[in-house]
Amino acid sequence: GASTYIEIRGCYIYEAKDVCTGGRGYGVFIGNHATNCLVEDNIFRRLRHSMIAYAGANRNVFGFNFSGERHAEDRPFGSCSDMSEWEADLLFHGRFPYANLTEGNRVDFINGAVVHGINGHYNTIFRNKIVSNSTIASEGGIRIDAYGTFDELCQYFNIYGKKNFKVYNNNN
Repeated sequence: GASTYIEIRGCYIYEAKDVCTGGRGYGVFIGNHATNCLVEDNIFRRLRHSMIAYAGANRNVFGFNFSGERHAEDRPFGSCSDMSEWEADLLFHGRFPYANLTEGNRVDFINGAVVHGINGHYNTIFRNKIVSNSTIASEGGIRIDAYGTFDELCQYFNIYGKKNFKVYNNNN
């Protein structure tokens, strides 16, 4: 079942032991239809993804968090990739998370990825401080990826801010 009314506030979450691909190295992961959760005033460091909304997560707030030093690394035998274009501080990860708010966060990179399918309506990116204005994850910025043709986009994000981001649409 889905979780509801969970609050994560004032935590220092850092240095995940495993920051490879495959669902590892995350800070806070809100998914599986979790609703009305608050992630506020936290510090995230050296994680693959600091904050994730996924799989029907709805009406959650990621507010006034600090995220820095995103981190993914190679293992000795090459089973883990370096920082890829998907390694965002704040990630909308598909399978229709909707109506989530990100406000006042300080991050390097926000991504509306379509790796696991589309993101839903009314996800709002509002007054976040993005310290880079690139659309390449290793450099930072905001990137909203398209899913199929423009008419099939279904990536309905509300993005508000002033001169601190770029939006990139990548038609697959």
